[in-house]
Amino acid sequence: MNEGETKGLQLLNLRDEVGVRVWADLHLEEGSPQEVEAFVEDLRAHVRDAGALVIAGDLFNAWTGRRQWKRPVFRPLAEALRKLRAMGTRVILLRGNRDVLLNAADGLAVGAEVADGVTFSSAGRGILLTHGDEYCLNDRSYQRLRKFLRCSFVRGFLRCMPDFFKRGLAGTLRRTSQAAVARKPLDAMALVESSVSAALGRCGADQALIGHLHIAEKRDLEGGKQLEILPAWEPGAPPWKTLD
Repeated sequence: MNEGETKGLQLLNLRDEVGVRVWADLHLEEGSPQEVEAFVEDLRAHVRDAGALVIAGDLFNAWTGRRQWKRPVFRPLAEALRKLRAMGTRVILLRGNRDVLLNAADGLAVGAEVADGVTFSSAGRGILLTHGDEYCLNDRSYQRLRKFLRCSFVRGFLRCMPDFFKRGLAGTLRRTSQAAVARKPLDAMALVESSVSAALGRCGADQALIGHLHIAEKRDLEGGKQLEILPAWEPGAPPWKTLD
C-alpha cells in the first residue's frame, strides 16, 4: 500500500504498529462534559499497549482551533492523548466533516498526527481507513461545501478569524446541516460504492473502513473487496481493533 496522496487525501501508513484501535464520530462538545469524561475512560480501558489509536473523523462536533484543547471540558481528553503518546501509542486524528479545520499543529499540541486517512494491514487484508464523507457523491450540495471548506485559502482564512467568530460559524453550520439532512432523501446521502472501490484500487487495499454514516454495516464490493462502516461512538463501546 502506498503512503502519500490518494486523490487529494493525505494518507499515513501504519506499517509496524501492532494493535490498532479505531473509533469514529464521537461528536464531543462543550455542552456534554459527561461524554468527554466517558471517552477518556474508554481510552484508559481499551487502548493500553496498543500500537496506534485512530479517531476516524468527527472527534468533535465542531473544531474551531487549538484553543479548544485548553477549554476546561476538553483538558482531560488532551491530557489522556498526550499520555498515550508518551507511553508509545501512535495517536492519529483524521479530519471529518465536523473537524475539517484540524491541522498538523493542532495535533502536535496533544502528541497526535493529523491526516485524512490511514492504510494498514489486518488478518492479511490491506485496509484503507477514512472518515467516509468523500464517498457520498450523490449529496452534491454537501460535496460543494466539503470542497469549499477544504480549500487551503478558505481554511487559512477561517483559522485566522477570532475564536468567537469561528464558534458562531460552527454553530450556524451545525444547525444548517441538521435541517438539510432532515429534508434530504436517504439516497442523496448514500455511498457511491464505485468511488469506494476506486479509492481502494488507487492505494492497493482490499477493504475500506469508514465512519460518517453512524451505522454498523458490512458490504461486499466488486472484485472481492469489502466495505465496513463503523457505528458512531457511544459511551462504553469498545473500539474496532486489529489482532494484537
